[in-house]
Amino acid sequence: MYRIGQLNRRVDIYRQVKAQDGAGGYVLSAPELWRQCWAYKRDISQKESVKNEQLQADLSAVFVVRNHPAKKIDETMSLIYAGKTYGIQRVGPQEPSEAYVEIIVSAQTEATP
Repeated sequence: MYRIGQLNRRVDIYRQVKAQDGAGGYVLSAPELWRQCWAYKRDISQKESVKNEQLQADLSAVFVVRNHPAKKIDETMSLIYAGKTYGIQRVGPQEPSEAYVEIIVSAQTEATP
């Protein structure tokens, strides 16, 4: 169980919105802010590799946020923390009885030579 004081990182969660393209199809519009909340962050791994002479790091972390049953989070969304965008890989149960939700994220960063 987490204490409210441990939720000391401000995160923004964005979702992609489908918009009609005028030809009967849909296109993804710019991401819109879905939820802004306080979170607890825990790093779970860091892997670095060299690919095509560029350094790439796969940073994985777990963010824990308070559950908000009306604003469910899913794997199609992205999370922004400290200016870095993370893709949501997995989301824990979001039942009304759950006080907190664990969100597993990963980010790809590239350094230029």
